[in-house]
Amino acid sequence: FHIAMSYAKQGNHKESHRWYLMAAQNSNVIAMTIIAADYEFGRNVARNDGLAFNWYRKAADKGNLLVVSATQMVIY
Repeated sequence: FHIAMSYAKQGNHKESHRWYLMAAQNSNVIAMTIIAADYEFGRNVARNDGLAFNWYRKAADKGNLLVVSATQMVIY
């Protein structure tokens, strides 16, 4: 996660996405939310609403309360 943050600060967004993705796959809730936003807005990756929602859902399932609220608004 910290490596991803370092790349992001350097402006290397492609590499930061790669490292955030690894952190997200290892259950880092903040990284899950960042990856979801990347897919939602097409930052550093092709926009993909399905992947965005899946990552938001994973973050919500892990207890990210802001994401829980947002995903409930989308579902209902």
